[in-house]
Amino acid sequence: MSSEKVIQIKGHKIELSHLDKVLFPKSEITKEELVNYYNNINSIVLPLYKNRPLTMERCPDGIDKQNFIQKDAPSYFPPWIDRYELKKEKGTIKQVLVNNAATLVYLANQACITFHLALSKVDKIHYPSYLIFDLDPSIEDIMLLKKVVKYVKELIDLLELKGFIKTTGSRGFHIYISLKREHTFEKVHDFAKVFATYLAKKYPQEITIEQSKARREKRVLIDYARNSYGLSAVAPYSIRAIEGAPIATPLDWEELKDKDLNSQSYNIKNIYDRLKTKKDPWKEMETYHFSLDSAQSKLTELMDKS
Repeated sequence: MSSEKVIQIKGHKIELSHLDKVLFPKSEITKEELVNYYNNINSIVLPLYKNRPLTMERCPDGIDKQNFIQKDAPSYFPPWIDRYELKKEKGTIKQVLVNNAATLVYLANQACITFHLALSKVDKIHYPSYLIFDLDPSIEDIMLLKKVVKYVKELIDLLELKGFIKTTGSRGFHIYISLKREHTFEKVHDFAKVFATYLAKKYPQEITIEQSKARREKRVLIDYARNSYGLSAVAPYSIRAIEGAPIATPLDWEELKDKDLNSQSYNIKNIYDRLKTKKDPWKEMETYHFSLDSAQSKLTELMDKS
């Protein structure tokens, strides 16, 4: 196997290097496998990634060595990679936009293992198109975690919204609601906070909104704080920098009934079989865009009665 290769993707020349480097030492997964994976799934992920500011999680010497989180696009990145200048409290940063297959492959060659995406798109950066609930378990108890998933879905359904779920590829699950881009981050954050607070009051033995790990005990955290300007969440179908290369995988709700399913069920080795045999559960997400106004009123009524 050659460790160097030059490829062309829609007119963009990419010099691939050190392809034989092992990035996942125990599972012996190489950089070439990483690059091939992102190249192979580009048609699935680009509609989900396009025009969302990217935070890169890079492991140039492998996941067992020093890695780093990078928001600002390096100056040496080629000019054909789209960027967006995001305003921060102190100045601005230029973040990468994964708008084409060449960018996806280039970033993989830069040992960007995990892609973290903003909840809003650049044309309406202050108005998120997703609301997210991050379900983070305090202990390894998949049945408890799935029970909390069920509670979240029941409330989403009661509010006449539609949720979409994915494994995180790490420890928990992410549940998304696709939004009309008419609410600010502040309003979406406030809605998510009330939603999580209501469930924590209704199911105090199973659910918490405490960020402090010491105060969570064995409960599952419903983290609503990601619904904020400038923050991000692991992208669907992104590999995680964990041994075995688990993947943040969109699911059908029915799949939660599988007792063997967990947040790391799918990885770089078995994801291809899934993609060949199963329709993308998130393919229809872009056909749903909800306003939170009606749901907000119903949620307020529920809180008043609780």
